[in-house]
Amino acid sequence: MNIVDKVVFIPICCACDRVRDDQQTSKRPTGNGFEQWISLRSFLRLYRIAQDAYRLTHTYCPRCMERLGFNQKQSEQREPLQEEIRQRIISVIESAIECDLDTLVSRCGDFSWGQIFFEMDNMSRIGIIRLTRSADGRYWLGLPRLARSHEAQVRG
Repeated sequence: MNIVDKVVFIPICCACDRVRDDQQTSKRPTGNGFEQWISLRSFLRLYRIAQDAYRLTHTYCPRCMERLGFNQKQSEQREPLQEEIRQRIISVIESAIECDLDTLVSRCGDFSWGQIFFEMDNMSRIGIIRLTRSADGRYWLGLPRLARSHEAQVRG
């Protein structure tokens, strides 16, 4: 069977743009946590995948997770930069009538896309923000209704 028949999504690190080779052409085991991450171009060439025969799904490779502090224990204090990015994201969502990813990134110009995406992903996983996909494929960001009313009470 051709790998193109099996590949629908290719996991790509949104920080370094390397892809995970789930086929494990190397002899490195995945049971011990070892994964093979290679460039997208090498992956496509290795498995002879046409440019229009795949979709990317974003994740983080172990090296970038470590570098970005994603593997920290919950008790460890968040980096001041991460907290600054989180506060900016909340501020942008609150100030925009409708906030999509393009709006968020354009209003957070002093941070990289990777930094914004990392914090946005973390915030959505723990319920601080809500991501909604529209029919046209765009992602919209919002604060949960409870968070908005709580903010109003605190400020009021």
